Amino acid sequence: MGNIETIEQQEIHEAVLGDFQESNRTEKSRRHLRQVSSLLHIAEREGLVQPNTCYVELGAGKGHLSYYLWRAWGAAGSRVLLIDRASLRHKRDNKLRPHASDTDNGSGVTDVPEGVYPVCRVRAPLEHVVVGRTEAARDCDHLLGLAKHLCGAATDYALRSLLCARVVGRTRGALLATCCHHRVLRAHMLGAHHLQEMGITCEEFELIVRMVSWATCGDGRARDRRAPPRDHDHDRDHDRDRDHDRDQDHDNETRTNDKHETGEPIKESDAPERTVQERAEIGRRGKALLDYARVLALRDEGFNARLCYFVPTTVSPENVCIIASKPYRDTN
Repeated sequence: MGNIETIEQQEIHEAVLGDFQESNRTEKSRRHLRQVSSLLHIAEREGLVQPNTCYVELGAGKGHLSYYLWRAWGAAGSRVLLIDRASLRHKRDNKLRPHASDTDNGSGVTDVPEGVYPVCRVRAPLEHVVVGRTEAARDCDHLLGLAKHLCGAATDYALRSLLCARVVGRTRGALLATCCHHRVLRAHMLGAHHLQEMGITCEEFELIVRMVSWATCGDGRARDRRAPPRDHDHDRDHDRDRDHDRDQDHDNETRTNDKHETGEPIKESDAPERTVQERAEIGRRGKALLDYARVLALRDEGFNARLCYFVPTTVSPENVCIIASKPYRDTN
């Protein structure tokens, strides 16, 4: 599979910095902002930010990622498209809209005609969305797909929506932070045929999907059967990071209340005796294998695609991101 690139951590992006420095911010909130900051830096480094682009946030939740990317890159001619199946309160969408009487709202949006808004939200499951039919996508020359912790099969639905015939020619790239690989469905997985070419059978795929949760819950037992953590600082920090990742349910369209459980606990008698560290490593390798199959499928479509660690595990245990890009061609 090759090595997964580790992205060098940079200073907090200027679009995020003001909120990050607020004195009343919790550490949990700052971890979210660190992830957003890293994704913004990666998009800029990869040359994915171009004029007249439709930024598509997939599994948008409350739209926090779109809010900050518009702060960073918002310009006349560009649009933001948010897609999520849930109807959530306290969305950030209204903060992206210029006032009808003021075409410059201080976020970099200029020369927007009255009644035309830079943001469009589609409430629908990702598997049923045709991105190319949305007004926001039709009005722009380029598309960039982004997501922060897109759960399981939703990652595959998102990638397929960016690769459909209507938009693949205009899709500049994608930045998708993946998670919840135990919810990946082989029938819908992008790149499943590559796993088959590697010799991985349907039965072995199901075993991999059952083991990937070990990466974040390494003992492999149901939660009510786990021993309580030892009372020292390292274990408490680890539990807070793990709980933080579970607490992101409200900010993603496909999360469950128990995001790292497979729904079918592994019986201790069925599994060989392994240490927590060994189980965690097996889980990480399984997750990387599934993501690598997606990378191969993106390469088949002409993208320069790879995996990277976009934040340290101390920020989020789900810290792998798919980066896909195409060379920029000026359409003018």
